[in-house]
Amino acid sequence: MALSADTPRQYDPAYPPMFADLPVEASDTVYEGAAVTDSGSAGLVDGALIAAEAFLGFAEEHAADTSGVSSTIRVKVRQQGVIKNLPVTGLDADTDLGAAVYATDNGTFTLTSSAAYVQIGKVQSWNDVADYGDVFFQAATVRSV
Repeated sequence: MALSADTPRQYDPAYPPMFADLPVEASDTVYEGAAVTDSGSAGLVDGALIAAEAFLGFAEEHAADTSGVSSTIRVKVRQQGVIKNLPVTGLDADTDLGAAVYATDNGTFTLTSSAAYVQIGKVQSWNDVADYGDVFFQAATVRSV
């Protein structure tokens, strides 16, 4: 379900984070913990997460642009790392190690591939609880391939 409130995430401290301070799309709200994309490749954070846009990472804080003018509000985005205990539909066995993880909206994740979803990373481990695991993620803007 798409986020409608801040949802702090737990990150594995063993993986060095990478952050960017990015402008928020006009009249948009970005919740802490939301997976975010690049609004129309304009370099603006889109808190709604759109499949045709590049994945930018996870918002580290809440930001709301109420001015109606893009770039007046900025948000800190974690561009890479490992999210601990992320709910991922379909993640139910150790054999899912390395499986691609997709976001269906800014707060919902699945192993199911679809043109309507955005790939955010890969399963690093299953937590022995159905639909929960650790996920390595990396923003499209910092990927080496």
